[in-house]
Amino acid sequence: MGRGPDYAEILRQADVVLRSVTDGVTVQAKEGGVVYANDAAARLCGFPDAETFLATPVTEILGRFQLLDEAGSAIDPATLPGRRVLAGETVEPMLIGVRQLATGTRMWSFLRSSAIKDENGVPVLAINIWHDVTAEQREKEAANLLADVTSRLSASLDYETTLASVADVLVPCFADYCCVDLLDQGERKRLTMAHRDPKKLELAKLVRERYPAGDDDGAWRIVKTGRPELYRALDDEQLSKFGVNEDHARLLREIDIRSVMMVPIEVGKQTEGTLTLVSSTMNRYDERDLALACELARRAGTAIENARAYRAATDAIRVRDEFLAVAGHELRTPLGALVLQIDSLRHALRSGALLVDPARYGERLDGAVEHAGRLSDLIDELLDVSRITAGRLTLERGRCDLSALVRTVCDRFFDQAQATHTPLVLEAPHPCEGEWDAHRLDQVIANLVSNALKYGAGRPVRVACAMEKDVALIRTSDEGIGIAPENHARIFDRFERAVTDRRFGGLGIGLWVAREIVVAHGGSIDVESAPNRGATFTVALPRHASST
Repeated sequence: MGRGPDYAEILRQADVVLRSVTDGVTVQAKEGGVVYANDAAARLCGFPDAETFLATPVTEILGRFQLLDEAGSAIDPATLPGRRVLAGETVEPMLIGVRQLATGTRMWSFLRSSAIKDENGVPVLAINIWHDVTAEQREKEAANLLADVTSRLSASLDYETTLASVADVLVPCFADYCCVDLLDQGERKRLTMAHRDPKKLELAKLVRERYPAGDDDGAWRIVKTGRPELYRALDDEQLSKFGVNEDHARLLREIDIRSVMMVPIEVGKQTEGTLTLVSSTMNRYDERDLALACELARRAGTAIENARAYRAATDAIRVRDEFLAVAGHELRTPLGALVLQIDSLRHALRSGALLVDPARYGERLDGAVEHAGRLSDLIDELLDVSRITAGRLTLERGRCDLSALVRTVCDRFFDQAQATHTPLVLEAPHPCEGEWDAHRLDQVIANLVSNALKYGAGRPVRVACAMEKDVALIRTSDEGIGIAPENHARIFDRFERAVTDRRFGGLGIGLWVAREIVVAHGGSIDVESAPNRGATFTVALPRHASST
């Protein structure tokens, strides 16, 4: 019987070539064990070179890493293509992941295996070629993850719900533990938490409950700095440094935090939250993972911004529709009265009654003029909204005595105050001279006096004007229904009203216009009030226009 091939000599000669090949190459014998490996193959398994790799027992090698299929699930080494071709099977190339247990690092290879047979056609050696596709696989995984996250983020404008859904996507494919912290109207809020292990999720919630986040907490530190942080590998000693005490550190160790990324969530141009990703059983994070996490956070921030913009637009449409309904009602009232007065005058003119009783119809004519004036005032208010919104509010400053102006406005409201049995008390004993737009400030004072009479419930209304250094102060006070503290800022917004009761009328733009006029003068307008305690509005106006 002839002598068989000298495999050792063949491998020795081939080694000269295979050492320079970038693909990993291993040769395994049918009897078991790897009889050859080049350096590239050794590195795939976490060894520095082929010699070290070949000198290590097979059991130790298998104990150093875990084999994964394309979905990331562990596979039995017996199912590898090399083992199967030695058993005489024909095997297709296979995507294999190798995760080093010591570091968590994952590498991916496209594995092709073929058999070398003896003279009888029996497989005796398997040649395995490991083509490294780690970069391509990571790009594919990242693209799939981004697509899935983007789909979740666009599924709803309720960003709290979508972010919780995103956390469920990231766990377990990209993290073992994920949480999202967000500033909601200045208030710190943890929107969602997810963990692959329900028991450890409960531990994470316990940590949050026992040790609330302070200013030095990682998530809020990221919000302050706006910079991402990466902790590649954390051991028990390092974790202990993050705990405020031993109990805290113990809980962190039990959660098994081994690699952490914290990245900022920017909404518009402001950092308003943090996406935290933790790995314990998976790979240790690196700069490529950090870049992916930053992109995930960027898309989350865009989703939040879009959701808030949609809510703002929806609220604006609602407020606009409410305003149009109120405006229609307010315009219809004097218009209807005006039409009736004119119709009555026309009938009297045609019937000759106008000549018989001119005094009676003169009163009706005065009423028509009054209603027309009310219509004109309402239209002027609407035009002011348009001018201010378009940035066309202009001031025509001139020498003005504010005390005299306050007296003039109060004189116009004297009859209204008498009709409602409301004492109108004026305190403006001294001139208050400055450079102001008298016509525009007339609007401001008239609005404040009108509101005080409207909401004052028939009790005294006081109007005062005085100069303090170079600032003129106008105060209107009533003892009426008052305004709840939470509404103090809102009543100065466009189309907002202190109360919604139609009995009080108004378009809900008077205070907004007043504030814009006062601010244009470089001044301020504030309110002090409480329910059933009346309201005091204070306007502060600098005597001279700012030179800036």
